[in-house]
Amino acid sequence: MKLNQLTFTRFLAAVAIVVYHAKSDIWPFNLPVLHNVFSKANVGVSYFFILSGFVMIIAYGQQKAVKVKPGNYYLNRIARIYPVYLFALILAALRLLIIDTLPVKEFILQLFAIQSWFPGYISKVNAPGWSLSVEALFYVAFPLLFNYYYSRFSFKSVAILVSCLWLTTQVLLNFLYRSPYYAAPPSTIHDLLFYFPLMHINEFMIGNILGFVYLKSAKRQANYDLHITFIVIALLVVLSVNNYLSFHDGLMAVLFAPLILLLALNNGKITKVFSNKYLILLGEASYSMYILQHPIKSFLSFFFKKIRVVNPELQFYTFLVALICISIACYFFIEIPAKDWIKGWKDRKRLKLQAVDDSVNF
Repeated sequence: MKLNQLTFTRFLAAVAIVVYHAKSDIWPFNLPVLHNVFSKANVGVSYFFILSGFVMIIAYGQQKAVKVKPGNYYLNRIARIYPVYLFALILAALRLLIIDTLPVKEFILQLFAIQSWFPGYISKVNAPGWSLSVEALFYVAFPLLFNYYYSRFSFKSVAILVSCLWLTTQVLLNFLYRSPYYAAPPSTIHDLLFYFPLMHINEFMIGNILGFVYLKSAKRQANYDLHITFIVIALLVVLSVNNYLSFHDGLMAVLFAPLILLLALNNGKITKVFSNKYLILLGEASYSMYILQHPIKSFLSFFFKKIRVVNPELQFYTFLVALICISIACYFFIEIPAKDWIKGWKDRKRLKLQAVDDSVNF
């Protein structure tokens, strides 16, 4: 089951994160009302995590009597995320080798996507890769959660546990974030609170619960355009007025969860617009867009200095267009071929083993 209307939302979240990394100093994002929103747009990563958990259940949750096979599942996940992740890491490493030195330890940690487990090593090579390190935990945990937890306990029991996990995470984050123990980055406490994978598992599991709710409610499709609009407005208002609580570890699930569910169930105009094939393509390319943003920006910044382009708006929008185009190219020429090759390798290996088995039986 594929919900095309959700695919484009990944692009919107990715653009918001790119603007956030530009420090919201670009027009029109430097206008006070927009600046307040986009200065917190890194919350888009939380949206990715929740959506990832939701999609996993949509993909596997309909097969109630079938367990997720860890080997096949892990290979499919690697085929989906690692080729572009590796490409971005290589670009980032080349950038460092050209303009500075490559921190070998950090590079090795990022190569194995385990950097988020080690405070102080999050952003030395390709900073956005931290979220893929967190996603790696989700992918390792999902077959265990699906096969041995979700299938054995009632929905109510799971929902209570995840709610407690979410609440504990928010209290811990916001208490320490406002306490004397917190130190601004770079610091160990900051990396543990904001990037440590266990601080984000609640978001993925909320997405899982949301997926089960959708599977039970899939027949209740209707026009939810008005509800979706209201939630988006509420989201913008909360982001614009809050300067105290940290949203980084899933606090905005209270709005993201109903937003994702209503978008999935919606058959109104928003769904029709978001299901446009070109918007779907942008959504499909959003992963490349997110993971490539830092190396592409760095190379373009070097180029801008060479040709003496100093206007920040011209720099940013040139970068944004280039990033989108490169991301679409990566989707077609790296993501899809690499995914097909890795999955094909699995099939070739299976056929080879079958041939050996047949020859032995003969």
